[in-house]
Amino acid sequence: MAIDFKVRIQRVPIAKVKTNPWNPRKENEATLIDKAVRSIQDVGFCGALIVRDSKDPQYRYEVIDGEHRYKALIKMGESICSVISLGDMSDTEAQMLTLNLNLIQGEMLVVDMASVVSDLSERLGPDILKEKLVLNDEELAELLSLARIDWAAYANEDTSTRIVNQIKRVFVFIPDAHEIIKEGLRRAMAVDGISDEASALAYVCREYKRSREEEVE
Repeated sequence: MAIDFKVRIQRVPIAKVKTNPWNPRKENEATLIDKAVRSIQDVGFCGALIVRDSKDPQYRYEVIDGEHRYKALIKMGESICSVISLGDMSDTEAQMLTLNLNLIQGEMLVVDMASVVSDLSERLGPDILKEKLVLNDEELAELLSLARIDWAAYANEDTSTRIVNQIKRVFVFIPDAHEIIKEGLRRAMAVDGISDEASALAYVCREYKRSREEEVE
């Protein structure tokens, strides 16, 4: 069932607007806000904030898209902002729209995105979620898999349990990057004597380092 939005564009006091609690773009937030400030100073405020009606009685609207521009305006001391109001929306509808806008823009913190996707999946079920989000089956599975990882356990891991002379590192990749890395490891493991992914990764890194050194020469 399609969501029927009634769009209204207006200028409102910034003090009447609040951020949402699930925005998945938290990494390097200060840098992103500074970039937004410079952009607004250079070319003006291009693109109204996308908001919904706030469920918090202290505010009139809640940001769905444009949080860094909103915070940039506050940093600049502005008191008024332009908004596109989508009216009354449920939390689920708002979360899905925020996710889709971030996915389309291609800028997100994947671990936080995975957490929001997992929350929606528990509420709606994976089949309905696939219909609502701009993700294919593999991308959705990757995000749900990431959400099941206990990152706190990795951060607090007792290093005394590690095998001597071995170092464990955990990486988080977006699906496209993950596919490129998997293919690189597969090719490296085709080389005689390489039987595990750790050795294959070391081989790929050595080859990259060697090729770079040859370019310098």
